[in-house]
This record gives sequence, C-alpha cells and structure tokens, in this order.
Amino acid sequence: MIRATDLQGKRVRGEDGRDLGRVTEIHVADGEVTVLVCGGRGLLQRFRASRAGHRVDWRDVMRLTEREIVVRAAP
Repeated sequence: MIRATDLQGKRVRGEDGRDLGRVTEIHVADGEVTVLVCGGRGLLQRFRASRAGHRVDWRDVMRLTEREIVVRAAP
C-alpha cells in the first residue's frame, strides 16, 4: 500500500531522464491516487486556482523507488 507521505516531496523524472521536480500536490478520488502535480510552479496550485506545474496522470507512473518516481515521457 502506498501512502501520500510516501509520495509527497519525492523527485519525479521522465523515463527520458528529464527532471520534472518534486511532488507538491496529490489528487485522490475514491481513495485512489489520480494525479501528481510536481515542479516549483506546481506549488502555485496550493495558493490559487492555477494549473501551473507538471500534471502527471497516475497511470503514467512506470516505477516508484525509494528515491524517485519515474513516469512515461510527455509528448
């Protein structure tokens, strides 16, 4: 089982090696993680109605390690 505390602040990178920043927001629906918001600008979502930052659909998560979350490269 994955807890939100296991994800919050974790580094996110694309499978191509691109750094997307750290997880700043976790969106949950019906007890399931749906979206991770990461990157410095993603923090703006917490303070105002902004869609800034990288939004990663949970289905795009390829691997979760102790140090990072690896996601499919964005087009």
